[in-house]
Amino acid sequence: MTIFDLHQRVMDDYRHFVRSFIHVRDERIEDFIEQCVMQQAHLWPDFLLQLSPSYGHGPTVDELAQRGDITDQTASIFRLPDGKPYHLYQHQAEAITLARQGRSFVVTSGTGSGKSLCYFLPISCIP
Repeated sequence: MTIFDLHQRVMDDYRHFVRSFIHVRDERIEDFIEQCVMQQAHLWPDFLLQLSPSYGHGPTVDELAQRGDITDQTASIFRLPDGKPYHLYQHQAEAITLARQGRSFVVTSGTGSGKSLCYFLPISCIP
C-alpha cells in the first residue's frame, strides 16, 4: 500500500463516518449535501505533500574543536552511532560563533533542521 492509497482509504473512512450521521428527509437538501460535501469534498482538502529544504552544510564537530569553538570533550559527545563526527548545518555553526562572542541570537528554521543543537552545543562548552 502506498501513502496515496492510505490517504484514499482514510478519506473514504472519513466520508463514510460523515455520511453515517447526516440524515435529511428533504431530497433537495440531501442532493445538495451529496454534491457539496461528499463529491466536492468540502470537509477534507487534498493531501499536502511538502519536501524539506536543503540546509547549508557547515563544519563537523571535530573541525569546530580543532578551531577551539567547542571543546574536544563536546566533540566526543556529539557523534553519529558509528562514531563519526556530527556534521553541522551552517546555521548551527553560526549560532555557536555568536554564542562564543556573547551575542544574543534567534534561530528560525524548519522542523528537523537542528535548532536544538544551536543551544545545546554552546551550553555544553560553558566552563
